[in-house]
Amino acid sequence: KEGADYIPISEIVNFQSGETLKNVSITILDDSYVEETEYFILKIESMEGDVTFSVSEAVVAIQDDDVLKIGFTSNSSVVTNDGETSFKIGILSGKVQFGVSVRVILTAIGPKEDEIDICIVEFNHYIKKYTLETNFSHVISADSYTEAASWIVQLSSDSPDINIILDPNQVYMNTQTPTSSSSASSSCESTSQQLGIYTGAALFALFALFL
Repeated sequence: KEGADYIPISEIVNFQSGETLKNVSITILDDSYVEETEYFILKIESMEGDVTFSVSEAVVAIQDDDVLKIGFTSNSSVVTNDGETSFKIGILSGKVQFGVSVRVILTAIGPKEDEIDICIVEFNHYIKKYTLETNFSHVISADSYTEAASWIVQLSSDSPDINIILDPNQVYMNTQTPTSSSSASSSCESTSQQLGIYTGAALFALFALFL
């Protein structure tokens, strides 16, 4: 954005006989917010009608150098006998620019390398932490697992233009032997319509903390 990300210029450049190169400086304005790559257009035009350009317009990309770190706020999470557990995810460092959303995907990976997409949470300038409470006892059927198993809940992101580090990006859960042979159900519920939560394969009660 002009004036916020760079200082606009309008400059006359004179080429003397034999000169083929001139340097023009554009000041990029830095800030402390994590944001997507932004662009502006640089144009050149002749003040004399008999001059033509092979390229008269260029798109300049401003790549953000700020980094956002998101991760689990506890090192581990253990499923109890009734299958209930909870863990927290939050922004550990960095600030998100106004109007920018960062999507983080939660996936459960089982001992047989099977993956269950749990849900997606979105961080922005206002939402910085999530507390997730879930019960995994209905996710694992007795037909597939007849004894205690270790699962990994893993974080990933599909926001490619954001400089993001996911760390710690895994928690380990030790599931108890299932007592029911019912199939896994699919739902992911949110207490707020602003959270952008999508359907997954585990039952979640989700809370956003506004800081």
